[in-house]
Amino acid sequence: MILKKIIYVIFANLININLYFIKKFSKKKIIYSSKISFGDTFLFYIHNYFKITKNKINILIFSKLEKKITEFFFKKKNIINTFLLIPNFVPVYGINFLLKKKKYFAPDASFEINYKKRKILNKYKILLIKLLKKKITSVSPELKKIQNEKFILMFIKYYNNRNDITYGSNSRQTLNFNKIYRLMNLFLKKKIKIVILGNKSDKSIPILKKKYENNNNVVFFKDISLKESICDQLFVHYYSSLSIGSDSGAFIMSQYLKKKIFFFDALADKDQSYQKFKNIKILYKKIIYNKKIEKLSSTHLNNMQSMKIKYLIKENSFFEIKNELKKTNYKL
Repeated sequence: MILKKIIYVIFANLININLYFIKKFSKKKIIYSSKISFGDTFLFYIHNYFKITKNKINILIFSKLEKKITEFFFKKKNIINTFLLIPNFVPVYGINFLLKKKKYFAPDASFEINYKKRKILNKYKILLIKLLKKKITSVSPELKKIQNEKFILMFIKYYNNRNDITYGSNSRQTLNFNKIYRLMNLFLKKKIKIVILGNKSDKSIPILKKKYENNNNVVFFKDISLKESICDQLFVHYYSSLSIGSDSGAFIMSQYLKKKIFFFDALADKDQSYQKFKNIKILYKKIIYNKKIEKLSSTHLNNMQSMKIKYLIKENSFFEIKNELKKTNYKL
């Protein structure tokens, strides 16, 4: 844990120094996102795509994760790397938290996204399909084989077996894998293939792989995608019939392709805008405290940490998920 914090501090300071030199010596119009996670970065650049390309704006990136995304959308000549890009194996949340306190980290507010008011316009869907068709020859051969099969996408957020760690995205993790197995079996009985999203750093992958490694209808994206490219990811989202699992950036492409999405074990937050999207169904975790049962929210988490009140957090059960799934247009 101490080593992680040291790494976060080093990268945050290096980026801050880099920003100082850019501000002092560069006259170019340069923008960068205030958030550097996968979902937030993808969202930032798809919303600003037309503005960036029209005005030939340069983009500054801090991580290899951002590099993959920006190079999918824009020409390499318009992308500027910092001195040292954050590697894929280093979590970006801790660095992002420290960056927000740095003097020279000052994203242009005119490019920032209002999450509460964001709209998924048809032009974004059209743009993604256009880019996919343009780059279709680069899609991994093994991935193309599932194009004509009926399959769903699944991603499970999991970090540890502790339900009391609620900072960051830990609050949206799933600990009960038995309900995941039962959920997966619902689809497998109907001969519906499941593509598991995630890479080698996602701790849910080895757990699911151990359980389903001999099942030909459970496919792991990282095994059939040569470089786990943005194009490969967009391909599976485009041809899938449903995305289901944790509320995470793993499904950001499905959102902008306007596919059917089902989130569970989610955190209710005032800035989320999922409620207004008809294609997204969402189930929230519950919190029990002072004889009350409520949807778990970021407000609860802040209060629990400061007030030290005894509480119990409950995940969505298999039956809750199954019953809500039946109410959707997706037939099991």
